[in-house]
Amino acid sequence: MCRTTLKDHLLIFDEDLHFNQRIGMPVQVFCLTQQRVVAFGKIQNISNKCVTISKTAFLKSHHIIIGYSASTKNSSTIE
Repeated sequence: MCRTTLKDHLLIFDEDLHFNQRIGMPVQVFCLTQQRVVAFGKIQNISNKCVTISKTAFLKSHHIIIGYSASTKNSSTIE
């Protein structure tokens, strides 16, 4: 059996957010004010100012979205 594990990357660009939404990859939301992860789940909606996850809107200016980056092809394969 071959399993691929992906390293987490910061999702800086909207294309990365749309990629994660399209493939249904869950992401983490890190709050810069509280210095902790405040949400984990699939992206439901993306706008210019916020990202909606688990029916909660998070401002991009106050939160960091962590997940898989479509532009990064670094993955390690475990057999």
